[in-house]
Amino acid sequence: MFAFDKPVFNWLYGLAGRFWLLDYVVVFSAKWLIWLALAAFAIAIWRSKSLRTRAYFFSLAALGAILSRGIFAEIVRYARYNPRPFEELGIDPLFGQYATASFPSGHVAFLFPIALAAWKYNKKLGIWLIAATILMGISRVIAGVHWMTDIAAGFLVGAIGFLVAQALLPRLEKKGEEKLS
Repeated sequence: MFAFDKPVFNWLYGLAGRFWLLDYVVVFSAKWLIWLALAAFAIAIWRSKSLRTRAYFFSLAALGAILSRGIFAEIVRYARYNPRPFEELGIDPLFGQYATASFPSGHVAFLFPIALAAWKYNKKLGIWLIAATILMGISRVIAGVHWMTDIAAGFLVGAIGFLVAQALLPRLEKKGEEKLS
């Protein structure tokens, strides 16, 4: 935990438990929004007319997510263990969560490279998925299961995973490249 984590956490977590509708939106965003984002991503792939574009788009997102969440985030967690806020502060999160390492956020590290891959081919969808990732991250802080630095580190790890995946995959030829809409 970093010095500014506690005041930011206290302010955001202070929003929890005040309004049932806000709590519902926070829990939905923290736990289930990732599935809607993945569904939007899958629909975008399916709508592509070019099999090559579909394969590249899917491979870029999948490899980025695997690298960032499955490898890079785990390396960071091994190197730096951060307890979750509900462990550290003795509070009740808005939903049940295992007391595992908090830093970096695995949810953000997983979804952000997918959002970046979507943005690369369809700016509108990409912006929506990036916004969903931000909402999911902030909701996880409000829910009491992450610190803000966990979320920021998840974005950094996700971006690195995406960039490495992009460097590893062969690029589409300009004439065969299709913009998804």
